[in-house]
Amino acid sequence: MEVSLKKWAQLNEKDVLLFTLMNDRGMELSATNYGCIVTKLLVPDRNGNVENVVLGFNDFDPYLTNTPYFGAVIGRVAGRIQGASFELDGVTYQLAKNENNNHLHGGPNGFHRVLCVNVKINMYTFDCLRMYIF
Repeated sequence: MEVSLKKWAQLNEKDVLLFTLMNDRGMELSATNYGCIVTKLLVPDRNGNVENVVLGFNDFDPYLTNTPYFGAVIGRVAGRIQGASFELDGVTYQLAKNENNNHLHGGPNGFHRVLCVNVKINMYTFDCLRMYIF
């Protein structure tokens, strides 16, 4: 397994990094520490033709201005909360609206907008990339 790292952009004076993991079978994964977004996944077919099977952008800036959630970790909520509010144990909670009148995938400050500053790569086998948002 081969691992590479490059500075992809800068956000609020912090580095946005792009990690690329490649195996000896022609598979390649690229992910950024911004929203833990998988930006590229190259997969060879049985004939050796390699295809990117992930929707996304080639540059960082579109991830800031568009919100299709391509390849991103979403949350705290996955899905749409109608009216951006819910009731739990008799208490009504109001959430931020980010899709018309609804709360979608964790809202405007969901996990897809978090810059992970604590990233760990398993240096012994190079088979694991972990990003922490807390």
